Amino acid sequence: MNTQIISAARQMDFFFRLNEVWRYRNVLFTLAGRELKARYKQAFFGVLWALLQPLATAVIYTVIFGVFARFSAGDDIPYPVFALTGVLIWQFFSRSLGSGSTSLAGNAGLIGKIYFPRVYLLLVPLLVAAVDFFLAFVLLIGGSMALFHLPVTIKLLALPVVTLWAGLFAFSIALILAPLHGLYRDVGFIVPFLTQFYMFATPVMYPPSIIPERFQWLVECNPAATLVGLTRWSVLNTDPPTMLALALCFFVPLVLGAIGFQIFFRMENTLVDRI
Repeated sequence: MNTQIISAARQMDFFFRLNEVWRYRNVLFTLAGRELKARYKQAFFGVLWALLQPLATAVIYTVIFGVFARFSAGDDIPYPVFALTGVLIWQFFSRSLGSGSTSLAGNAGLIGKIYFPRVYLLLVPLLVAAVDFFLAFVLLIGGSMALFHLPVTIKLLALPVVTLWAGLFAFSIALILAPLHGLYRDVGFIVPFLTQFYMFATPVMYPPSIIPERFQWLVECNPAATLVGLTRWSVLNTDPPTMLALALCFFVPLVLGAIGFQIFFRMENTLVDRI
C-alpha cells in the first residue's frame, strides 16, 4: 500500500514539474534571448560566425572527401551541398547535446540566485543552436542551391519537423548526462570524445552507400544517421530512410526523453546543493 502511495506521489510530482516548465516559459525565452545577445556581443564578426563555422567545416570536408577521396554524393548532387546539409544538422545536434550536458554546472551561480525550472538550462542551448541553424541554413543552403541550380521541392516543408526531432534527440540525451555532469565532472571530458566518435559513425561527410551491405543495419539503427538522411531527402531529394530507421528515429528520442525527465527531476534538488 505504501509503495502504491509513493508511486502515485512521484507521478503527481512528475506531472507537476512538467506543468511548471510550461507555466514559466517566459523565463525560458528571456534566458535564451540573453544568451543570444551575449554569444556574439564582443565578437568582431558577430552573427556571421553562425555562417562561417559550418561553411569552413563543409569546405574542409569537400576538399578531403569530395576532391581527394572522391566520394560521390549521387547523380546531380554536388558534393559541397551534400556536405553542407550534413554539417548543419550535425552541428545543431552536437552543440545542443554538448552545451546542454554541461549547462547545469556552467550556470551554478544563476541556480543559486533565483528560482526557475532547472531544465531550462538544457533548453536554452538548444534554442540558441536552432537560431544559428536556421540562419545558416537559409543563407548557405539557399545560396548553394541557387549557385548549383538545384530545384526546391515541397519536401523542404519537412525540414522544421526533422530539426525539431534532432533537437529532441539531443535534449533527451542531455537530460541524462547533465545531472551526471553535475556530480562527476568527468562527463564533460567524455561527451566531446563520444560525440566525435558518433559523428564518424554517422554519414555526415560520406554517403551511406559506401558502407558494406552487411553493416547497413547499423545505419538504420542510428537515429542521427536517419536525421541526416531526412535532411538531405528534404533538401536534395535523395532516397528516404527505411521504415525501420524512421520508426527507431521516432521512438528512441521519446523513450530517452521519458527516462531523462525521470532522472533529471529526481536528481534536481540534490544537484542544487552539490553544484
